[in-house]
Amino acid sequence: MDKQWLGLEDKVAIVTGAASGIGRHVAEVLKSVGAKVVVADLTVETGDELEGMYCVKCNVSDPDGVTAMTRAVMDRYGSIDVLVNNAGLNRPRLLVDVKGEKPQYELDVKDFGLMFDVNVKGLFLVAQA
Repeated sequence: MDKQWLGLEDKVAIVTGAASGIGRHVAEVLKSVGAKVVVADLTVETGDELEGMYCVKCNVSDPDGVTAMTRAVMDRYGSIDVLVNNAGLNRPRLLVDVKGEKPQYELDVKDFGLMFDVNVKGLFLVAQA
């Protein structure tokens, strides 16, 4: 892949949820085109390296955690050029168990709150920071 076509060489890119799945793949592609990639994820420790990418532990639904992540990136690199707001989760559940056969699989307020906090509030907090 031509490293120059996106103009991302030496740009600082934060990828939320980058320790696994789609986020991990995006982070690896950004790294392959020369970006300085920050893996922002709950499952990493700040200061660790993941295949040459700087890790910052971050809960995207926590304003203080997002501020700390942003500060850690700025302290290390001095700028943020790219954000891939990828962190997200799903709790597959039924809205209503109409037949009453599996009520344990109905969506409850706790699971809905968690999904909303990560998928909506987290997106807002990280983009704003």
